[in-house]
Amino acid sequence: MNLFAGIKSTDNLNPNYKGILEENSPYLREIINRWASGFVDRDNKFAYEFQTTFNSSFWELYIFTVLKHLNLSVDFSHNSPDFVVKGHKNFNIEATTANHSKDGQAEWIRNYSNEEMKNWSDGKIVNNATIRLAGSFISKSNKFPKSYSKLDHVRDCPFVLAIAPFDSPYFYLQGHQAIRRVLFWEHGQFMKCLKKVKLRNIY
Repeated sequence: MNLFAGIKSTDNLNPNYKGILEENSPYLREIINRWASGFVDRDNKFAYEFQTTFNSSFWELYIFTVLKHLNLSVDFSHNSPDFVVKGHKNFNIEATTANHSKDGQAEWIRNYSNEEMKNWSDGKIVNNATIRLAGSFISKSNKFPKSYSKLDHVRDCPFVLAIAPFDSPYFYLQGHQAIRRVLFWEHGQFMKCLKKVKLRNIY
C-alpha cells in the first residue's frame, strides 16, 4: 500500500498529511509506507482517510508497527475491533483518538510564538487533554457492552483500548498527566477539570 500515491485532488488533504507529502525527505514517506506493509485495508478507504483525516489512521499504523516488532500477528478477517491479535494469548485492540472540539483550535495550527505559548499553559494543555481523552474513553466504553463484547472473537479475551491524544496544538507536552486523571481520578483533578470546562466539550 503506497499512502502517498494516487492522489486525485489536493483540496481535501489533511494539513499533517500535506506536510509529509511536501516534505523534502523521501525517507520519511518511505518509513510510513514501511509501517503500512502487511496492513490490510478492510473497507477500501484507509488510504483516503489517511490523506484526509490523518490522525486516527496514523495511530493505527503506529500500533500495527509495534505489533509487528513484537512478532505478534493480526487477524484481519474481522471488521471489528481494529486489531485481533494472535499470539500465545489472543487479545483485541481498538484504536481511537482524542481530537480537538468542534470550536477548538486544531492541533496542526500553531506558530510557537511567545503569546501562543503563554496562552497554552501547562495547566490548560493538561485540562484540555483530560476532557478530550475522557470523551473518547467514555464513547468507546459505552460501545463495548453493546457491540464489541458480543463478538465471538472478543468474548473471553482481553480488550485493550489504545487512545492517542491529538486534542490541541501542544498535545505532545501533556505527558501522562491527563490520562492518569481519566483512569484513576488522580488527586481529584478530574472533577476539578470538569468544573472548569463546559461538559459539551467532551463530545
